[in-house]
Amino acid sequence: MVRFLTVILSIFLFFGCKNQENTSTHDEPTTQTLDRDKDSFTLQLVDGGVFKIKKINENQWNFNGFDERLKLLFFFSSQCEPCRAIIAHLVDIQEQYSNKLEIIGIILDENKTTQEIQDFLQSYNVNFKVSHYAQNKDLFEAISTEQILPFSVLYNGDGEYILHYTGAVPQEMIEFDIKRTLEQDGEDSISEKG
Repeated sequence: MVRFLTVILSIFLFFGCKNQENTSTHDEPTTQTLDRDKDSFTLQLVDGGVFKIKKINENQWNFNGFDERLKLLFFFSSQCEPCRAIIAHLVDIQEQYSNKLEIIGIILDENKTTQEIQDFLQSYNVNFKVSHYAQNKDLFEAISTEQILPFSVLYNGDGEYILHYTGAVPQEMIEFDIKRTLEQDGEDSISEKG
């Protein structure tokens, strides 16, 4: 079973889902009523919280209201097979590195109700924060020049860009990059939960 999942995940490494939820431009009206600045985003979390992020420069973002743990922004769709394939790995990573990493899911499904998204997240035992909001697509376009899902970006505790992943990637690769970033930041990567 593990070998089968590894083969499937490896296939998705090179193929992702195109973000085809809504390919129109910003000319159409949006239901967004909070920040509309291209460099500042206020997103509603599924659990009712608010997620604020502001661009400082090309390689750094301010994660307002979050602590100084590493951040992994995970852009995905519930309709995307590679996205669904990697969620279980991200749940494991969030559990393993809970004191050193915060994964923030940015779901790009525009035609789903909050209840449908909550049901989807519950079915995958998602243990990280997830935003389901009209401005998610704008944030995706501000961060990614590619329109392929899943798309994940790793930032250090100061909000500085470390690297990104396009498509599904093996859990071991993400863990390696987390450990390397923690070591560069002077953290003890051996005791992940501590």
